[in-house]
Amino acid sequence: MKHWRDHNWWLTSMMAMMLIIVACSDSGDETSSGTTDNPSTVCVQLALSMPDAIVGASDSMTTRQGADVVQLTEDLDAFRGLDNVTFLAFGAVPDAATTPLAFISNLGPIVPSELNDVPETNYYVYNEVMVPEGTRQLLGYAKAIDRNAGEALTTLDDWHRYGSLVARGLTAEQGRVLDDIRFSLRSINSSDESCAGSAVGQRLLQLLTTLANATCSAPAPNDRWSTAEGLISTLYNQFVSLRTSSSFAVQAMLSQLYVNLEDVSPQSNGYALAQHLRTLIANACASAPAADSKRLTLADDYQGYPADVHLPEGAARCVWDGTAFIDARQAYGKGLGVEHTDEYVYPAALWYYANTPVVASDSIESGQYADETSWSRVITKIYEGAASKVSKTTRSVAMVNQLQYAVGRIDTKVTMRKGTFYDAAGKKVDVTNGFTLKGMLFGGQCQADYRFRPVASADTYTLYDTALTGSYTLRPGVTTGVNYTLGLETPSDATTYMALELVNNGNDFLGADGTIPAGGTFYLVAELDPRAATNYKGGSLDCIFKQDYATKLTVTILNGYSDLDGDGKPDRDDNDDGIPDVYLKDSNGLPTGVDTNGDGQPDDYDIDGDGLMDRIVTDGSGVPAWDTDGDGVGDLPIATNGDGSYPDTPSRNEGLATATYGLPAISDVKYRELGLSVDLSWKRGIVFNPVF
Repeated sequence: MKHWRDHNWWLTSMMAMMLIIVACSDSGDETSSGTTDNPSTVCVQLALSMPDAIVGASDSMTTRQGADVVQLTEDLDAFRGLDNVTFLAFGAVPDAATTPLAFISNLGPIVPSELNDVPETNYYVYNEVMVPEGTRQLLGYAKAIDRNAGEALTTLDDWHRYGSLVARGLTAEQGRVLDDIRFSLRSINSSDESCAGSAVGQRLLQLLTTLANATCSAPAPNDRWSTAEGLISTLYNQFVSLRTSSSFAVQAMLSQLYVNLEDVSPQSNGYALAQHLRTLIANACASAPAADSKRLTLADDYQGYPADVHLPEGAARCVWDGTAFIDARQAYGKGLGVEHTDEYVYPAALWYYANTPVVASDSIESGQYADETSWSRVITKIYEGAASKVSKTTRSVAMVNQLQYAVGRIDTKVTMRKGTFYDAAGKKVDVTNGFTLKGMLFGGQCQADYRFRPVASADTYTLYDTALTGSYTLRPGVTTGVNYTLGLETPSDATTYMALELVNNGNDFLGADGTIPAGGTFYLVAELDPRAATNYKGGSLDCIFKQDYATKLTVTILNGYSDLDGDGKPDRDDNDDGIPDVYLKDSNGLPTGVDTNGDGQPDDYDIDGDGLMDRIVTDGSGVPAWDTDGDGVGDLPIATNGDGSYPDTPSRNEGLATATYGLPAISDVKYRELGLSVDLSWKRGIVFNPVF
């Protein structure tokens, strides 16, 4: 049996097992497989074998898809068994255009408790399995048993725990050629309509639109919020820069707006409009806001989005288009793009796959399997000199290659640096109560083909993993335990993105696209480039998710810029000339560029640290943002201070400053066998340590 072992690698291999098709009695009649060639088939038995010696892991974390789901323990009971077992038989090595000789399915689950315990080998026998004569190659597919053998999962909780793959083309009715076979991750919410089909989300957008277009009977230009002057104009610019439309985010924003509108002086021209806006906000609340309330409560009609459609908080993204608030592309500030909400998917289920030649013997061989200590010895010793295809006189057939894990795994730790942390304005952040880790998201997922390889032209999806081990609260110097996530293989050398979903247990602080309120959910996004891994190897270890491999990922939350001179502002000096970098602003206080050398003129500036110069652009409503890819469109919003003004110094795209919202027989012999093996050892994947 093939075992990989590295004592410096905590993702060790677990166990190896064998599947064997052995004899069944002569049926005395002939049936065809139903394929074009109508080959004759033979009746066989199928047995599973697993050695007693299992190599486990030093870290037996009990996360979703952890010890009990990804089989990462030293206990034989951790093996979950096999379900939906299907074999496709071929007369030669197949390619995507090949038609199978037969689909061998309806085999029933293989339950671990029914394994026969004998020295070195545990096995289970199927009866009356039909295999075509002339078979030289087999494709094997199976999934791990989930909650119950033979029972499909139907609940959201189970799909989050065990994952899900939607398989297409694994029956004779679905697949005529191998290219018909596809494996897809299951959408958490199948709607791609506005607000994921949520009536609550739609009402929230309408509320925001009504407020933005608010008018009153005052003289122009103070009869309309979009044209009003003074403080109320500053509040308008801040309001239309809103990027998150979740119930919590809207409630928090309106709470602050309600308080700020109170600061509009009765003597100002915008006072009537300010009072009208406060009335509109109060009418949307469950009860009248208290005079000193910092947190109003919206009515039930506005509560619960996007949790009502089981999506992450940051999936509720919006943008002001000059007329109305509308759904927006979910970018999480750094490329974790989601065009529609149906592109958020559950993690992958634990599936197995093999594409293997066979060896065939005219003798009954299964009685010798228990005497061997590895599947390679079964093939090389017991089947020495055996034929390479199934014939009428064949009694035993063995698959040369083992079944492997068909999906990849990421093992993630999160660590937070020690020391003081700063936000996008360079102000110290209260991290005493830390940040609760709510979930993780991984981008770059797409459909897989019959080999479980990514389909190049397929749409991409973002995997959302929420059921972690207990409750992790990140504080300075804290590192979480390991969380395991299964996913489909990503393309070679493809950069993808992951995000931490966190809850702010402290005070408000400024992130990349606005204030992260106390109690609010926010996201930190990391770029995952396989070429940055410490053990990257082109052509082999070059995928973020790689089938049958476990990727080790440690993500670190950095401190951000410190305030060395104590003026409450970040000391940013990218060119190290001793002169702080400062924003140049127009007459309205909006940033237009950056002066790095103190001459009062704009200089080239790389705000996101990618080596390319960036520039400030504005949208139709005059809101400034950094254009980081040269397309003339703002990619990185410039966050405002708590009072709606813009900071004097560019924030560093690091740490909490990057926080953002958002698969009939004829026989003249008495016994025939087919043997195969399943390798349950995870190989060592790439190792890298991105930071936020």
